[in-house]
Amino acid sequence: MDASSSAIGFCRRGSAGQFVSALTLALAIAGAILLEDFRPLLATPWKVLILAVPLASAAAYIHFLLRDMRRLDELQLRVHLEAASVACLGTFVLMLIYPAIQYSGFVGQIRPVYVVYMMLALAGLGYLNAVRRYR
Repeated sequence: MDASSSAIGFCRRGSAGQFVSALTLALAIAGAILLEDFRPLLATPWKVLILAVPLASAAAYIHFLLRDMRRLDELQLRVHLEAASVACLGTFVLMLIYPAIQYSGFVGQIRPVYVVYMMLALAGLGYLNAVRRYR
């Protein structure tokens, strides 16, 4: 099995559009977080723009990701489906039990961006587990 057909080969075949849209999304979210303190001072058109840029870049990322995933073979699709399943189900379970943990006083209120980081970490763990299993 060569490098382009392995389960990890998807990382090498990502398109430039996917990379640029993911980078734009990350920078837009970081900028929105940094501008959160200035939100009361901004006019409405700026608030709409701050909201629209991450949404547009997320839509572009989804488009490029789905386009690139159509080019994958069955094994690669299975690995990515398992990673997505672990991410979604893990986030669902953790969000179900989080209020109980919060009520007991162990943690405070969660920021929405931490949910995204948690989902990315779970997707990475699911991907690594699937790659290990299908070797």
